Amino acid sequence: MTESRLLRFFDIRTPVDVRSSWDLAADGTSLYEMNKREHQRSKQGQPPRSKLPGLQELSTHLGAQCEMIFKRIAETQRRNVMFGSPVPLEEHGSNVPSGKDMRMVVEHCDGLDKSVVYVALAAADEQKFVRIYRLALNIENGVSSTEPVELALVRVPDGTVDDIKFVDDEALMLSISKRSSSQLLNIPYNKMSSSPRRPIYKRAKQGEVGTASESDVGLDITKREIVDGLTRHTFPSRASWAPAKLEINGRKGRRVICVLAKDNLHYRVFDVDSHVGNEATEDIDEV
Repeated sequence: MTESRLLRFFDIRTPVDVRSSWDLAADGTSLYEMNKREHQRSKQGQPPRSKLPGLQELSTHLGAQCEMIFKRIAETQRRNVMFGSPVPLEEHGSNVPSGKDMRMVVEHCDGLDKSVVYVALAAADEQKFVRIYRLALNIENGVSSTEPVELALVRVPDGTVDDIKFVDDEALMLSISKRSSSQLLNIPYNKMSSSPRRPIYKRAKQGEVGTASESDVGLDITKREIVDGLTRHTFPSRASWAPAKLEINGRKGRRVICVLAKDNLHYRVFDVDSHVGNEATEDIDEV
């Protein structure tokens, strides 16, 4: 190695000693051209005019150049992104949700395919209602804007709303706990759904988003016959097991719900697309 032509690239020296001699970016001179000239001089047996950077310095220099280039690209892309104004949904700080979820779907309305965002909120201090917000997006010349916010107020059976999750583009799953039992309810939410139990959406009044009254109820599922029709599973009342959180994957044909118990130790997994009577097929796992 002492006679190798690569020896000069592995010469041990501090970067401070050599950087001023080869960092030519400020002068607009190419390091490649300078290195090429010195390499030709070395092949001809002529001594180098200046010390060239070693392999470590070259790698550091290349990394710095790449970082600078990609930083400029990222900055250019950032300038091309236009952010709209935020849309307030819940303006009351005390109205902390016990469950929340969001889903974007494509709906065909007014002869057009529109991207629509649905947001479901269940307030911890208002257990009688679940709010479903609907925001349709308009995109023109690459710039998006939102139509007026619509709200569907769903009156739910007595109990505690543990969690709420969207299953697919048509339905959401609601977990409600009572003293006698706990239930998983499958509720249609899509405004364009053909279900007779789909909620009725009303335009949220400007300046009053997050507020609603009894007259704003768009779907009432408190009646026993309606609850029975929407129930996908009933958990018996046991002190050792009560649902707390839902997690769902939305793959069609194999949609699975994982229900985590309040003790954070046990969970149950359900196959949504497998029906036995009126309930989902259950597989139980414990950790």
